[in-house]
Amino acid sequence: MSKHHIAMAKAGGSNLSHFAAYRNSFYAGVVIRHFVAKTTHFLLIEKNRKCVDLVQLNNATLSQASQAAELLFEV
Repeated sequence: MSKHHIAMAKAGGSNLSHFAAYRNSFYAGVVIRHFVAKTTHFLLIEKNRKCVDLVQLNNATLSQASQAAELLFEV
């Protein structure tokens, strides 16, 4: 388990659930996994199946978190 998974588990408790996985054809090896825990959203960024970074969004809606994931591909 990576340090990012541990951070999500501590913040989300037992209510952590996987919501979606985002991919972009221009970045074939990159996947952004969207997890939800109560009012906190986590965007776990993976490159070639290895955890690279974790973005935590507090008090965000599903729509806002999904838009943030899309914007990460554009940066």
